[in-house]
Amino acid sequence: MAAEKMTCREAKDQVKAYIEGTMSDKECTRFLDHVMNCPDCYDELETYFIIDYSLQYLDDERNVSRSYDMRKSLVDDIKRNRNRIWVTKFSKIWTRTLITISNVLIFIAIALKISLPGIQSVLEHMQSLLKR
Repeated sequence: MAAEKMTCREAKDQVKAYIEGTMSDKECTRFLDHVMNCPDCYDELETYFIIDYSLQYLDDERNVSRSYDMRKSLVDDIKRNRNRIWVTKFSKIWTRTLITISNVLIFIAIALKISLPGIQSVLEHMQSLLKR
């Protein structure tokens, strides 16, 4: 089921949360999908991002790691967030897949009473629990 599209009003209300990095992955995805397709909301994000970036730049005494190109910094920030969300989703999917495969293999081992290293002791323990 696809997530409901974000409205301009919702997007503008979420600009601060995006800049502060306090959005959930789901909300961040909805927000980025909207601002990347809505020039007005992108401009709003860019304005607030540049203000926040500039204030942080002035506060950073070293200023070594910060770029002067604030628009490029916003594009880089959006890419970083998209990649972070993708990696998180991929990680969750991969973990669920491995758990499912493990469960299937354990079920098969139990059903067929296959004697695999380490599984035999698990099977014996499970059998003793079932006999109680």
